[in-house]
Amino acid sequence: MVSSILLALALAVVPQAFAGQGTAQLDMYSFHAGYDLKMDGDVISGSIHGLGGMSGTVMLAKKDGKWSGRLGMYQIRGSAPVQTSSDKFRVRMTVVPGGLHYFNMKMKADEMQLNAMLSNGMSVQSHMSFKKSEMSTSNPFISMNVKKRSDGMYKGMTQIRTYYGWDTSMTDLKVSGDLMPEMLAKNDHALYVLLYVLPFNLYK
Repeated sequence: MVSSILLALALAVVPQAFAGQGTAQLDMYSFHAGYDLKMDGDVISGSIHGLGGMSGTVMLAKKDGKWSGRLGMYQIRGSAPVQTSSDKFRVRMTVVPGGLHYFNMKMKADEMQLNAMLSNGMSVQSHMSFKKSEMSTSNPFISMNVKKRSDGMYKGMTQIRTYYGWDTSMTDLKVSGDLMPEMLAKNDHALYVLLYVLPFNLYK
């Protein structure tokens, strides 16, 4: 009886590991591009296609607070956020091939703002409005904007700059569980970058 009580008390004070669950399916119809991902605990698996040189398998795992693994043709090494002030974070991300990138995030009560200068000199921005449930990611060559229309369904459009001008595609993002962009923007900054920023900003 005493041993059972002691065991119950021990389990009560030991922090339980967070096991994330969720899915994310992105479709840019006219561009034949997107991804289909599943989160099971600290592992993200699935496939990505048509986004620059990103096409291929996705297999990301979180260990000691850092995300590493494969995102299409790219290897991701040790991605984790560092808090630089009360409301600012920096995500340090090594991508092979591609080099070392820094993503600077500023958190507010109703929004998250991200700015980065990639190792190739390209400027990147992302914005997540918690109040409007609207997300955007852009650089000089691509712009994606989606807004939540119903539970787990975001709709919008993506524009890609070509030699002849801008091409446009209707874009759907269907998300469930712990991969919701609002949740990641608040709770897992590195994974937000991996899923909702990086795939649109690396090119073969």
